[in-house]
This record gives sequence, structure tokens and C-alpha cells, in this order.
Amino acid sequence: MPFKRATLFGILLAFLGPLAVGKVTSGFSGFGEQVLGQLGLWLVGGLLMWVILAWEKKPLSSVGLKLPSLQSVLWGLLTAVAMLYLVSPVAAFLVSRLDAGAFSDGLGKLQGLPAAYMVVAGVTAGVVEELLYRGFLVERLALLTRNRWSAGALAIAVFTLVHIPFWGLVGALFTGFGGALLTLLFLWRRDLWANMVAHSVTAVVQLLPLAAGAI
Repeated sequence: MPFKRATLFGILLAFLGPLAVGKVTSGFSGFGEQVLGQLGLWLVGGLLMWVILAWEKKPLSSVGLKLPSLQSVLWGLLTAVAMLYLVSPVAAFLVSRLDAGAFSDGLGKLQGLPAAYMVVAGVTAGVVEELLYRGFLVERLALLTRNRWSAGALAIAVFTLVHIPFWGLVGALFTGFGGALLTLLFLWRRDLWANMVAHSVTAVVQLLPLAAGAI
């Protein structure tokens, strides 16, 4: 069935697309690598939008993208607060107890980059990753597994795994805790705008201290 082929392609794109971007841009160095990486992620997100609209022939509401509302923003901000001041400290404590390497693998690549880039990177993560790993992956895996909770668990696993090449194992595990909360938010609200707000705000707040000139 064309629908099934399109869906399977989209699932593979969500899993392999960001990894492919990282592999291609790793041939560059410094700021150029990071900028190309952001452009590559937007390209993956755009391709997935084409898969949904043109190949699957489904509306964006099929991945939780409807008209945004004030509730979308409020739930997004509340979730960001929970991620920053509850989930992140707990995750950092638990991950620090594991003998799984350093958290500095990805931090060193971002240290000292311009603040404007950190904002762009945070928003890119919030928009593109939520489209891939919550909106599309959760919804389409739910169709295949016929169980939204199983789909959510699989999406969390994929979200964590794809962060290993850049952030290392410790960073990926830390990110996975946030991914779990974002997945729960999506399973509950099915409002991708709320997820995008939560993820973007959290990422920007966590990245800005790494920027050049930050105290």
C-alpha cells in the first residue's frame, strides 16, 4: 500500500535523517559544521512534511499540528518549567551515578558559539525534533503497533539513540529523560505546538549559558 510505504519511509527518515546530517556535516569543523547541521535538520523536517502532505496525503492534524491556542503556549511553558527545574536536575543526578563517560562530548562542540546561534539551535531542536519524534513517530508507530503507549516508549528510545553520536551516551541518556516528559505531554494533549514551545524554551535556556560572552 502507498500509505504504508510512505509511513515506513517517514519512520526511517525520523531515525536515520538526523544521523545522516551529523555524518555529512562531521567533515566540516567549528561553526561551519554547526550551521550546516541546523540547515540539514530543517531539510529533514521539510522532507517529512512533504511525506505527510504529498505521499501519505494526510493533514498536518494527523501529527498533532492544529491551529495553535493560548493553551498550547501555556502548557508548553509549564512543561518547560518542569523540564528545567524538576526533570533536568533529577536526570543529571541519576546519570551522574552511572559510569558511562563524560557529559562534555557535545558541550565542547557548542562552547563559545554566538548567542544567536544558540537560540536558532534551540528553536530548531524544538520544532524539528518534536515533528519527527513526537508528532510523526508516536502517531505512526501507534498505527503500526495499535498501542499509543508502546509507540511512545519506542519513540523515546529512538529519540535517545539518535542523540548519542553528538552528545555521547551520558548526554543522550540525560536528553532521554526530557524526551520522556515531552512524549507524555504529547500522548496527553496531542498538541504538537505545546511540545514545540516546551522543547524550544528548554533548549534555548540550557544552551545560552554556553554562548560566547556568557557569564
